[in-house]
Amino acid sequence: MSIAYGAKMVVGLTAPVIPMVPIEAGRYQMGAGGGMHSISSFQMGVHPVTNGEYGHVVNQLGAERYFAIATDPRSHRPVLGARGDEGIFDIASHELLSAIYYMGSSVSVSDLPRFAGSIQFVKLEERHLVGLERFYGPKQPVVDVAWFEAVIFAEIMRMITGIDYRLPTEKEWEWAARGGDLALEYGTSTGRIDRSMAHYCRGGDVNNTIDVDDARYPSMPSGLRHMAGNVREWTLNWYADDPSESPIYLFDSGRSVGKVTRGGSWMDDTTSSLSVENRYHHRVDGYGMDLGFRLMALTPFGDNQRITP
Repeated sequence: MSIAYGAKMVVGLTAPVIPMVPIEAGRYQMGAGGGMHSISSFQMGVHPVTNGEYGHVVNQLGAERYFAIATDPRSHRPVLGARGDEGIFDIASHELLSAIYYMGSSVSVSDLPRFAGSIQFVKLEERHLVGLERFYGPKQPVVDVAWFEAVIFAEIMRMITGIDYRLPTEKEWEWAARGGDLALEYGTSTGRIDRSMAHYCRGGDVNNTIDVDDARYPSMPSGLRHMAGNVREWTLNWYADDPSESPIYLFDSGRSVGKVTRGGSWMDDTTSSLSVENRYHHRVDGYGMDLGFRLMALTPFGDNQRITP
């Protein structure tokens, strides 16, 4: 299915069911000097997005998978466009964004009063690198996905399903990893960390991700899995030394430090890297075999019940 006509891009597409659990509202002291924060209730993906879930969407897009992404200053949400014969279309509203075409780089849209920043062109694709087949099982977390690709995937899922999917902020991520008022130190079943609780490097004997439903590692009390280890996860926030000051908008040419990632991964060999307070950052166009993402949603599901396949 070609996306050449932009606005028709999601017609006929289906979405995988993303298992989610409710995270209750609360207030907590954020780690790493982040201060006190109030969190509204939301839904969090049980596990990082898998190769199977990612591929289910991407493989329906046809040969052309280039998207234009900009910021709508009214909602601070991403605006997706697709290349059409007449230019770049806003996929959701069917509006023509501008008469520009893909040129292989970011293009300023400062002349469009509705939008701020720039349009970033991104190609969604499944990566299957030769020699790294051990990372590509359908139930393993999708890795080697840049931040913009994760944001676009969430937005396409939102348009297909009507569920308000997005990446979590780091405040939301940490609150979920702490188990809310349980105030866990690690996002594991007990709040403690050892090699039976999370998938991380064990002196060189770990060299890949594992299935998100691997029974060796029990779920957190909330039902979340792999909030410590397996893959580090993208959040919405730009990195700042003080987490309270890390902004969440899409574009900021003055920030070169990148977006915050949380959770630690299979590559980490120190337990401190897996704590709920630990923070890293990566370039928005950066990739890594230890870097994935998880979806959250603000839209209630029925009577706030968990959603399972």
